[in-house]
Amino acid sequence: MVEQLHYNSELNSTVLRIVSDVFDSNVYILDNNKDNQVVVIDPSEEYNKKLIDWLKEKNKKVSNCLITHEHFDHHAGLKQLLNYNGSLNIMCSIETKLALLDSKKNLSFFFNKNISLETLDNLSFDLSLEEIEMLKTPGHSKGSTCFQFENLFFSGDTIIETDYLVTKLPGGSKKDLQTTLQFLSHKLTSQDQIIVFPGHGEPFKFKKWINENT
Repeated sequence: MVEQLHYNSELNSTVLRIVSDVFDSNVYILDNNKDNQVVVIDPSEEYNKKLIDWLKEKNKKVSNCLITHEHFDHHAGLKQLLNYNGSLNIMCSIETKLALLDSKKNLSFFFNKNISLETLDNLSFDLSLEEIEMLKTPGHSKGSTCFQFENLFFSGDTIIETDYLVTKLPGGSKKDLQTTLQFLSHKLTSQDQIIVFPGHGEPFKFKKWINENT
């Protein structure tokens, strides 16, 4: 099911969500409702059937795909999306870029899966989108990033609405996470209306969360 989570009337932008079959990861669609182009964040549904069916139904194409970090449960359906969509631009960290090619780096190998791309040759990796800011936020993993569009903040697994943030996987670091949380607190706390769209679970207000967790 594709569900609408948020609509900004001033920007005429909509955030929609699919809950993936891989560890209940969230797939987000950011639609500006102006043309047939959408942005997808973390195409984690393994075969992307729900996403692709929605794209077909709405006659939409993906212009940009944002991937928050290396772990396969956040990009498991990228290959199928590329097969359907053709060319698109990917925004991600260098660590995530390398993990797209390597099932051990993205951890799918250890779950008896082989989720990887054969090549990156036909992909664009432009990190300079005018409206979307990419923030390097290590902690959950070395290559973790968050993406901000106006008051919408797509956090991957860097912050989720839980008392315990995972740092025990390869590349994770409690020290790096603390530095990241300090950075985000300084950057975002003054912005009262920031809504976090996490990699797992429900959206929440950043200011309330940071006040309760730091």
